[in-house]
Amino acid sequence: MPASGQTLKNLSYLPDDESYTLDLHLPETEGPHPVCVWIPCSGFVSSIKPDEPLPFLLKQGYAIATMNVHTTGESGRRWEAFPQNLLDCKFALNFLARHAEEYNLDTTSFFVLGQSAGAVLACLTAWHTDDTLFEIPKPQPTIKGVVSICGAADRDYDPPDRCPPTQEIADQASPKKWITGKSTPVLICHGSEDQVVPLNQAHRLKNACEAHRLEYEFIIFDRQDHSLSPDLWGDHAVAFINRFKRKTL
Repeated sequence: MPASGQTLKNLSYLPDDESYTLDLHLPETEGPHPVCVWIPCSGFVSSIKPDEPLPFLLKQGYAIATMNVHTTGESGRRWEAFPQNLLDCKFALNFLARHAEEYNLDTTSFFVLGQSAGAVLACLTAWHTDDTLFEIPKPQPTIKGVVSICGAADRDYDPPDRCPPTQEIADQASPKKWITGKSTPVLICHGSEDQVVPLNQAHRLKNACEAHRLEYEFIIFDRQDHSLSPDLWGDHAVAFINRFKRKTL
């Protein structure tokens, strides 16, 4: 079993493809560790693992996992990597669940977080729980909460040349489609001056939660844009995650 405080780099999580890896940062505390999964994805065109993701949660005793996922490259057609990028996230969680005893992880207390395109994938990872799009690899850990930073509710804001070719694909790639009354609670954070993902997308996500009576928290940061800093939302994420870690869903 790895020592507390250790970082495990470049763990292959996809079957038969070693180019997709995750890093696992273990806290100094004794386990089993609750886990926060940070999904790094920008515009669905790049996915680069940060060296020190979510340090404020690592200090709270959470193990932090982060991985690279399939992207569209420079084509700009954001839908082309879907649903493979979502399946990547499911395989990463499956890897962590299968190796939970080895890494001293608590499979009953996982959280998924992301910003921008990563927020869309975080919501889809938490809320797509059946085999509609693909067979979900088993086992999967229990996701207790999702944090969406500057994320979209649907694909309606995409320019015509970047929209999915069919409404069916657009719906499948839209987080709000998958919300039910039994979905994982969500923290929605957005900047009031976001020019990349319009603020009304945050309101659409909020409205979908309300329509299904899904528990959520909603925070708008005045005069902030799409590059919303963790210095602003980090404390809110810690409070939200600590709250739901203690709850039985």
